[in-house]
Amino acid sequence: MELKTRMHAADEIASVQFTAWKDLYHIEKPFMMFMDIPADSKDRRVTNVDFSCSDIRIEDIRGREKSFQLDENGFKVVSMQDTRACSDPSEIETRYLPEVQRLLRREIDGVDRVFIFDWRWRNAELLDDDKKISNKDLGDRNEFMKPSNTAHVGILAFELLSPYSILTSEDQAPIAALKRVRSQLGQDADKMMKGRIRIINTIQKSDFLDTDQVRATYIGSSMFMMKNETMKWYFLRRQRPDEVLLFKQFDSKDDVKARFCPHAAFLQNDVPIGSPPRMSVEVRALVFTDVRSDDEVKE
Repeated sequence: MELKTRMHAADEIASVQFTAWKDLYHIEKPFMMFMDIPADSKDRRVTNVDFSCSDIRIEDIRGREKSFQLDENGFKVVSMQDTRACSDPSEIETRYLPEVQRLLRREIDGVDRVFIFDWRWRNAELLDDDKKISNKDLGDRNEFMKPSNTAHVGILAFELLSPYSILTSEDQAPIAALKRVRSQLGQDADKMMKGRIRIINTIQKSDFLDTDQVRATYIGSSMFMMKNETMKWYFLRRQRPDEVLLFKQFDSKDDVKARFCPHAAFLQNDVPIGSPPRMSVEVRALVFTDVRSDDEVKE
């Protein structure tokens, strides 16, 4: 596909996967199953969502990364000490995650609480071998995940399933984000929900497809993106180990310009043959600001 917009020499033309609308979704919610389907099931589909690749222009922000901010653009590049020495789950949890908490408190104004609810490793080597990962047990911290080439806003919903749960499809991603707060914070949830909530790592409905991701113990939800020619895409060329990309998955404040940040992984065109695969640590955190006391709420 020929892209006729003017390009800087450092920009990329890359292939990213997008989804598309189906009339089926008027009567059936989009879904993806990450679990074994019973052999006697009448419906053995694992998904009703299709993806197709499309070329997009991705602008390199190297040299102007300070121009991008969370509330204006949905993402931000910040500095953090090099933690490549963290090589196993215990070191991540005892050394890396506390550093991430300090980073978020430093970079976001007025933070009342940071709650890290998920982290995992991603390894680009897995792109070429489907057998190396199952994607079924997200609780196994020794299991690497692939970078995701689909344009999306990450998993927001969180509904625990018991053996007697009924799977429903009523929740949209922002509501599901609040379920995440209640599930993770217990008795502190009501207090924290009186302030502003951000999920750091939902837009016009016509651009995104709210999709249930069903696993053995819970239902997650991702917003997969449909192709939109007006959207701009950015990346940071040659990101260093001491550089961290923050981006929003959800923001309860509805008057900020950017309440979320669609994202995807892509293959760069100038990577030398034989280069080691890209590896990264991805952390997801609930960030609470502007939390008012019970007395303030009553006034």
